[in-house]
Amino acid sequence: MKKHLSVFELAARGAVYKTLAVGLAAAAAIFALLLAGLDDVENLADVLTGLTLPYEGANGLPSAALAGAAYGAGMVLLYFLLARSLAPRRGVNPDATFRRLLIPEREAAYIQVFVHTLCFAVYRALALAAYLGFSAWFVARSGPYANDGMSVFFAAYKSLPLHTLLPLGSLYEGVHAAASCLMCGVGSVALSFWRRRRMVSGVGVAAGFVLVLTHFLRTEGGELHMIFVFLELVLVAAGLAGSFRDTIADEREAASAAALEAQEGGGANATA
Repeated sequence: MKKHLSVFELAARGAVYKTLAVGLAAAAAIFALLLAGLDDVENLADVLTGLTLPYEGANGLPSAALAGAAYGAGMVLLYFLLARSLAPRRGVNPDATFRRLLIPEREAAYIQVFVHTLCFAVYRALALAAYLGFSAWFVARSGPYANDGMSVFFAAYKSLPLHTLLPLGSLYEGVHAAASCLMCGVGSVALSFWRRRRMVSGVGVAAGFVLVLTHFLRTEGGELHMIFVFLELVLVAAGLAGSFRDTIADEREAASAAALEAQEGGGANATA
């Protein structure tokens, strides 16, 4: 158990600060962009969706779209930053650390996937806090009949960015949120895992490509959205099932463990 905690600490050490830095920067950008697009808009949902008037064909507020783009750009940036965690750096390969801890590198990869998935969940939480913080401020400054406490919930149903982060009453969006975090966790670790072998992970590259598509080409509902969620689930399954298999490394780890046991056995016989 101690060796697993050591790997968890090692993985978290290289990921937490990156997550907080990117998440706080994205949250600040979201809040500032929404604030810049207020003008004379009185309805919270119109601000978050980018519509100045609640009817079809109304002009859009570019700041609302930019706020959504800031969230997506932060996700992509965090993905590639975390893909560098526990990757070879300055001639130092972390797989030596795993051998010293006597833990299979595949198990270490699964622990790292758990850490990275939590990091993407934290990033989403920071972005959601920015949207909710802006919404609370907007409602507080509104007139007594323009917005009320329920405006945030109505906006969460109507606004695509907020509905993605706060999928109220939508099991489908909840699955998408969980699958997205898992896919990013698996993909970023797969890139790091195979980079230690001087190779490129197909699952990691595909996950990064799907991540970009889901945040910059998505539309609310529709077949395209369903395809993206399906691809996320497929990449999660493929990554967990087969992306961390390396027969050469398995043989090396087995040989190292056998040599260590033989060395300990020889030392015990000599003492006797």
